[in-house]
Amino acid sequence: MTRRYILEQFDDKYIATIGVKVSKKSIAMEIPDGPLRLNMMIFDILGQRDFRTVRRMYLEGADGAMVVGDLTRIETIGGIETFWIPELEKIVGEIPVVLVGNKYDMSNESSEGVSLIRTIAGIIRAPDRLTSAKTGENVEGAFAALAQLLMDAHQEEVRRKEPLTPIENLVHAADAIMKHFCESQDNSDVAIEICSAIFKEVGFDVEKPTKESLVKAIDLLAEQEMGDLDDATMKRHKEERLRIVNSVR
Repeated sequence: MTRRYILEQFDDKYIATIGVKVSKKSIAMEIPDGPLRLNMMIFDILGQRDFRTVRRMYLEGADGAMVVGDLTRIETIGGIETFWIPELEKIVGEIPVVLVGNKYDMSNESSEGVSLIRTIAGIIRAPDRLTSAKTGENVEGAFAALAQLLMDAHQEEVRRKEPLTPIENLVHAADAIMKHFCESQDNSDVAIEICSAIFKEVGFDVEKPTKESLVKAIDLLAEQEMGDLDDATMKRHKEERLRIVNSVR
């Protein structure tokens, strides 16, 4: 698949990757600050489970991963959930992941492989793409999806490291937390209703605000996001809201 993406070539003579193949690809990206180019170093590592030392050596330090299964071999799809995702988390922790079902030219929407890869994607809250290295179908789209996740993660990291302007009091902190939550939601009207209900539930009193009630509200907002956001993004949001509370003078 990497060969198709980088060189726009396909070889019917499949040879299992032994070791690693390294490629470089530059992608044009659009962000709020303007266009930029993302330079991706792509490590196509071996898929065999026995080569632990080599696999660890090239996975360490990875910023993102594309985990590929063969739609015509259901065991390779199942191995994504039972082996490869746990292996990634063990070596590099939580990183952006795109699940890919390859050989879509030999499969279809109703196949067991497609159903399973979409189920796994839902469980781990990761995007999935169906591709064909042979025809080139959606190969570029799969890499573009990973590139977008990498860029989103980078921007989130930059925002998280930016110095937070101290907030004068807990009421202002509550306002900032509500604003943060609403900005992360698609429907701001619904979001503000959710905030109002949660702040009422935790007993936040604008006359006598407490840090404890704000922390409880932050926990409930995180629960509200569960299922809509991946675990890493949900965790980042919670940390950012706690930083708001802790910045009160």
